[in-house]
Amino acid sequence: MIADCNMPLMNGYELTRAIRQTEHDEQRPPCTVLGFTANAQPEEKQRCLQAGMNDCLFKPIGLTTLSQRLEALKPIIDDQTFNVDGLQLLTGGDPKLVQRLLVELLNSNRLDRQELLALPPANGPQAFIDMAHKIKGAARIVQASRLIDGCEALERLCHEDFCLDQLEARSKGLEHAMLELEQALQRQIRHHSNV
Repeated sequence: MIADCNMPLMNGYELTRAIRQTEHDEQRPPCTVLGFTANAQPEEKQRCLQAGMNDCLFKPIGLTTLSQRLEALKPIIDDQTFNVDGLQLLTGGDPKLVQRLLVELLNSNRLDRQELLALPPANGPQAFIDMAHKIKGAARIVQASRLIDGCEALERLCHEDFCLDQLEARSKGLEHAMLELEQALQRQIRHHSNV
C-alpha cells in the first residue's frame, strides 16, 4: 500500500500506525506500507519508519523508479514460511512426534515473541543479541528463513550501531516474521490433526 503522508483527515503516519495496531491486535502478518511525500528531507524517511512504514517514496516518482523500489521489497527467499522436512528427519517420520514438536515450537515462538516485545531498549544491545540468538535457534529447526534473516539483521544492528529507531524497526520486523511463523505452524498443526 502507498500512503500519502499528508492526506487530509487521517495522514499517512496515522493510517500506518492504525494498520500496524490492527495487525498486532489481530496477530496478522504485516502488509507493506510505503510513505509518499514531497518532503525529501532525511528526517522524513526516519519519520515514516517510526510510524511503521517499510520505506518512503518521494514525489515526483516515475514508473521505472517505482517499479525498482517495489521489486526491492520482494522477499528474496521463497514464499514458504517454514519447512517441516527437518522435523521429519528428527522424528523418523513419526506423525505424533512431529505434531508434538510443532505444538512445542508454536508455544516457544509465542513466548519468545512476548519476551521480545517486553524487552526494554535500556537493557542494551547484548539483551537483543541474546534474544535474537534464542529465536534463531528455534527457527532453524524448521528452516524458517524469513525469521532467521530477521534475527540476523537484529544481531548485525546490535553489533554495529545500536540505534533506537533502527532497533524498533528491526524488532517490529522480527515480531511480524514470528507472527507469520505462528500462523503457518497453526495451519500445519491443523493439517496434521486432520491426517
